[in-house]
Amino acid sequence: MHSSRLYCLSMQYYLLTIGCQMNKADSERLAAVLECMNFSRTDNEHSADLIGVVACAVRQKAMDRIYGKISAWNAEKKRRPLTTFLTGCVLDYDRKRLAVEFDHFIEMKDLNRLPDILGRTAEVKEALPTDSYLSINPHHTHQYKAYVPIMNGCNSFCTYCAVPYTRGRETSRSPKDIIAEVINLLENGTKEILLIGQIVNKYFVPVDADFDKFLFGVVETYNLPDLPELHTSLFREKRIVNFGTLIAILDALPFDYWIRYTSPHPKWFTDDLIATVARSKKLVPHLHIPVQSGDDGMLRKMLRPYTVEQYKDIVHKMRAAIPGLAVTTDVIVGFCGETDDQYENTKKLFREINYDMAYINQYSPRPGAKASNWEDDVPHDEKERRESELNNVLRQTAFTNNQRQVGKIVRVLVDEYDDAKGENTGKTNTFKTIKFEGPDLAGQFAEVTVASAEAWGLRGNL
Repeated sequence: MHSSRLYCLSMQYYLLTIGCQMNKADSERLAAVLECMNFSRTDNEHSADLIGVVACAVRQKAMDRIYGKISAWNAEKKRRPLTTFLTGCVLDYDRKRLAVEFDHFIEMKDLNRLPDILGRTAEVKEALPTDSYLSINPHHTHQYKAYVPIMNGCNSFCTYCAVPYTRGRETSRSPKDIIAEVINLLENGTKEILLIGQIVNKYFVPVDADFDKFLFGVVETYNLPDLPELHTSLFREKRIVNFGTLIAILDALPFDYWIRYTSPHPKWFTDDLIATVARSKKLVPHLHIPVQSGDDGMLRKMLRPYTVEQYKDIVHKMRAAIPGLAVTTDVIVGFCGETDDQYENTKKLFREINYDMAYINQYSPRPGAKASNWEDDVPHDEKERRESELNNVLRQTAFTNNQRQVGKIVRVLVDEYDDAKGENTGKTNTFKTIKFEGPDLAGQFAEVTVASAEAWGLRGNL
């Protein structure tokens, strides 16, 4: 099954990236390593000499897609030379089955070893970092938006989730590395920074005099104001940079840009963090806060350490502190043993919170996660019904929220321009898709008046 090693200098690679923003960020570092080996990227898998998959183990549907793809690629090998490799979030169950299908498997943490695995060490144009794969400078796929990982892994072990078994325990990046990466991006024209981590608001790193020296240089260079977060006992006495401190420093940088973050955990939304977020000028007024279920019994079964009332309290505090806040969430329907009444509690929560958007997923067992040992006893048809019904509730609340935007002037970061239609498409600061006619403003901020609204988008005028 294994193909010959790659020696030709002029070769193309194709990446299939499945799953969350962390996987997308990882694929940007993977692309940088491949291009360091003189590969060039192609969007056509059928012309690629090398195909890599950044896998997602969160849902079975994602893994089924990979099984289908590798079967087709192995058939293609009978007609032409082709090498394949697998990385990303892969459970042991799938790794054993896919080991005989792919030519190579590499842990993302060992990304600096990829040239040796592919037999292309001689082609490497510059030395790769050996401390952490997150130290590799990414090849950003977007000109004015960037994913910036601040931590990796998870210690929570929610009973439905595969992440702790694929990404390992939590590790937080050095704040010095994060701030330096963000500054470099901003100086090169980036307009949106998305801070990412499995539990992004749990970020927590001890610092020393070296960080103080670095931070002093940043303060001097960019004339940063005196920040309340740098006068807390946590920073001054315990020498800790947490998520709030990191946000405050990035927020003070004198560039015209947005900050987003995902995904936070309700347990780690403290009053101090809410105060920092409310003071921020760069954080967009959008809160994505996964709830997973609107029933306390289900939350306990999922090992989600909060109650529905505690969750609602966070949302209410955030809305009180940040006018016009948009709220989105993640939820699972049909988890093991979920009764009709428990599902109805989730539906009730959707109506109470009035979500702007939600990612509604049917539960599927993940091998290795604790819940995989339990009976998956909610029938597929019932999962389908609950998902559809929740989507209908969401459509109503999203439409009502969007209607309130009509007549307002909103700030938009334009993603793309359609020459044929003379139309821009972008995201508002509340993460709503909006279309409007005018000159090509891709990559720029624009002030747009909302003219009309639908459930999943807006139309506007310059």
